[in-house]
Amino acid sequence: MLYCKVIEKRGESMSIDALQTRIRRTKNPSMIGLDPTIELLPPHLLAEAYAEQGQTLEAVAQAYRVFCEGILAELADLVPAVKFQSYCFEALGAAGVAVMQDLMVRRKTSQPLDLPSAGSAFKRPVGGYAAALIDQAGLKGYAV
Repeated sequence: MLYCKVIEKRGESMSIDALQTRIRRTKNPSMIGLDPTIELLPPHLLAEAYAEQGQTLEAVAQAYRVFCEGILAELADLVPAVKFQSYCFEALGAAGVAVMQDLMVRRKTSQPLDLPSAGSAFKRPVGGYAAALIDQAGLKGYAV
């Protein structure tokens, strides 16, 4: 994914200069989007979390944490930007939001503080998660 626009998110604007510096340093114009879902998690991560915490949202949030931390650790010096898909974490309630906030702190250790994320050019309605809207439209599994 390439993002060429400066996008404002939560009152902060992305510094295009900082992004360009990171792109030059990493020699990579791509961005990582962390959009974990229970269906796409490696099964062993979910099994380990369930074994520790039972089949709870907290266990799923823990599996998201382990999965995303692994990706961040491996790609920190390879990609210039990371974007967290908040709806994936928000769907798990407080435990998911807490994991996302922790991961964002970790991300800031490997990305400039003035580069919050590339974000999205589209604003979604509250509670209007893309996955839910796709399901409601009967389009799950279709590709464009």
